Amino acid sequence: MGIRGKKLLMLGLTLTALGGMTACGGDNKPASEKVSEQAAEQQTSAESTESTESEKNVPIQTGKHEKMIGTITVKSEQIMIEPALTVSSIFDVKLAVKGDKAYILSDGKVKEYTYANGKLRFRKDIKLENDYRKMEMTKDGTLRLSSFMKPYIGLKNGKQIFSYDDLDNVTVHPSGKWGLSFFTNAAKVNKVTFQGDSVKKSGFPLKEMELVREIQIDDNYIYASGTAKGKGDVYVFIYNHKGKLVKKLKDSDGSGLGSPTWQMQTKKGFIALDGNMRAFDLWDKSGKWIGQARSNELFGTSYPWLSDGQLMPDGSLLVIMTQSRADKKTDEALVYKVTGFQ
Repeated sequence: MGIRGKKLLMLGLTLTALGGMTACGGDNKPASEKVSEQAAEQQTSAESTESTESEKNVPIQTGKHEKMIGTITVKSEQIMIEPALTVSSIFDVKLAVKGDKAYILSDGKVKEYTYANGKLRFRKDIKLENDYRKMEMTKDGTLRLSSFMKPYIGLKNGKQIFSYDDLDNVTVHPSGKWGLSFFTNAAKVNKVTFQGDSVKKSGFPLKEMELVREIQIDDNYIYASGTAKGKGDVYVFIYNHKGKLVKKLKDSDGSGLGSPTWQMQTKKGFIALDGNMRAFDLWDKSGKWIGQARSNELFGTSYPWLSDGQLMPDGSLLVIMTQSRADKKTDEALVYKVTGFQ
C-alpha cells in the first residue's frame, strides 16, 4: 500500500472512532460547563420541590357546607381568621366571643380579635404571666383563664381584675358567681363560690362518673363529659346545679361516645362536639339520639380536632377546631358558624 493509501486508512479509522464516541454519549464540552449544567438541574429540581411545598402550606379555606341530620338541615360557614392562625398543639384551643370582641387561646397564649363581617381580624396579643389551657367568658364580659397549678385569673377591658390560687381547671356559671374546679378525678370535683377577695371550696363529687374530661355550665345544667363509674364508656352526663344526674347522652345504640370536648342545651335539645370522632352530635329534649354529622360532611375539613364551641345570642354556634394543612407539617386553627339546629 502506498503512502497515500495508508493516510486515507488512518483518517477513516479516526473518523470511525469519533463517531463511536458520539453514539455512546460522549461530548466535547469542558468539565466546567458540565458542572454548571448539573448545578442548574439541581437548582431547578429544588425550586420545583420548594414551590410544591409552598403551595401546600397555605391557609385552609372550605367555605359553606350543609348536612341533614334526621330531618334537620345543619349549615356551616367558615369564619376566616386574619391573618391565619397556626398552632403547635392541636388541643386546648379555645374561643370566647362577646359582641365584636373575640379571643382565641392557643398554645397557652391569648390573642384578641375583632369579629365583624364574617371575619376575625387580629387586634393584639394579651400579655399573661402564665400559659393556660381553659378559657371562657361570663355574661359581664369577664374573660376567665385557668389551668392546673396556675392562678385562676379574670380579665376585663384589658385589665386583670382577680387572681385566685389553689384551683385546678375552672368552669363557671354564666353569672360568674360560682363554678366547678376539676382535674380528672370525678370524685374530687369541687364547687367554688367567689366571695370578694376569697373563694370558698366545697366537695361536689360527680358520683356517676370516674374520670372528667370537660365541663360546661349554663343557666339550667352542668354538662360533664367523661367515663362512667366502673366502666370505660364515655358519655355526656347532665346534672342539675345541686349535683343530681338528670340525663346521660349516649351514642345511637346506647353505647359510649368518643371524646366530647364541648356540650350544651339548645331550644330543641342538646348538642355536642366530639373531638375524637370528629363529629357534631344532636339529641332531642328527652336526650334521645338524633344523629351526627362528621366534620368532612359539615365543615369540609379532613380529620380535625374539634376543640371548643360557644352559643351566640342569635342561637347560632361558633366552633373552633384545628387541622393540618396539605403539607402535613403545619396545623391551623379554624372557626365556623353553625346554624339550622336551633
